[in-house]
Amino acid sequence: MKFLLMIITVVGVITFFVLLTGFESGESMNFSAMTEVKKDSSVLLKEIYREVLELGKSPGDDFIQRQFFVGEDDDDTNKDIHVFILIQKIDEVEKMTLQITYMQRGKGKPVIQYAKYVKSISCLLAGDKIDIIENDYDEKEIESILPEVLHAIQNKKKLLRIIKSH
Repeated sequence: MKFLLMIITVVGVITFFVLLTGFESGESMNFSAMTEVKKDSSVLLKEIYREVLELGKSPGDDFIQRQFFVGEDDDDTNKDIHVFILIQKIDEVEKMTLQITYMQRGKGKPVIQYAKYVKSISCLLAGDKIDIIENDYDEKEIESILPEVLHAIQNKKKLLRIIKSH
């Protein structure tokens, strides 16, 4: 009887979250994203900019370039989205470009090998102002990918802090 009540409770909680988020069949379900407040794409781009800026430049570079992998697996070779971010100063404005490559597995091979397609977002940042100058995404796509990119950056920063502390 206790087992049955536990099952009913778990199903009820899952159903609540599904209804709360408007989950449609065929969409992937990300419970961590359910708790986040939906943010405007310009706010997310500013957060991505600040997070990457904190990582700093590589020695000898006068720009910042970083790479991240988006996905739930701990192993980057199993993640199917690669993100390259470039931040460079042009005059008194900083330009940030995100190049997002969607990858696919090789035939009969378990690891990601080939690029299916690439999308880009470029913006100019000056103080608190952000101006998106190039965007290959529609509104629904950008609302989906930017939180995932931000999460991947934050996860990599946590990993780098752990490595530095040892």
